[in-house]
Amino acid sequence: ENMTSKNTDNKKRPEPSSSSDTQTPANKKRALKRERQAHRKHFDEVLRGKYIWNKLRTLTRKNDADEIKTHMAELMQLFTGKLGEVALQHDASRIVQAMIKYGSEDQDAIMLDELLSSFVAMSKSTYAHFVCLKLLAKRENDLTAQAKIYKTLKGNVVRLATHAVASRVLEYAMTNLDKKYVKLLQREFYGNEFSIFDDDVTMSSLEDILAKKI
Repeated sequence: ENMTSKNTDNKKRPEPSSSSDTQTPANKKRALKRERQAHRKHFDEVLRGKYIWNKLRTLTRKNDADEIKTHMAELMQLFTGKLGEVALQHDASRIVQAMIKYGSEDQDAIMLDELLSSFVAMSKSTYAHFVCLKLLAKRENDLTAQAKIYKTLKGNVVRLATHAVASRVLEYAMTNLDKKYVKLLQREFYGNEFSIFDDDVTMSSLEDILAKKI
């Protein structure tokens, strides 16, 4: 009995496993994901932006105007000059959507000009096209902004209309833009050559175009 007990006590006990050995497949997967994200463009800015976005989600314009103003100032500092690239990132497009929602008039003007330079590419993105929709919705009654949006869409109508994601953006634009811009954009369905016509609203129908050509 004593010998059995002694032999049992003398058995080598297993050494504690290292931290790397105790990592579960799920933990390793998360670590690899974080490592990949760290090498992504604007990683630090997006990380900070997500934190601010989470704060903005709990606020309302009416009761937290000063705090919204502070958060928006920081977001503009972080992302001005990078908005188009950030909007195309699947985990960061919501930040840009929030900026459009809470932006002041001056901030809106800056964001509009910057985002329109990437508008066509964003409209084709599963995530970024929501930024386009948000931008269009906020500018429904702004004719100056609509003129800029029209110029961005001009020459791209057919390509957007035949794209699975971008067609949603085009449909929203054609429903909510001023009628004169809608008529001008509709001309492009008659052929690519009509996208180079001047912005003459009287030349918006096929009958008008054919009459002039004759």
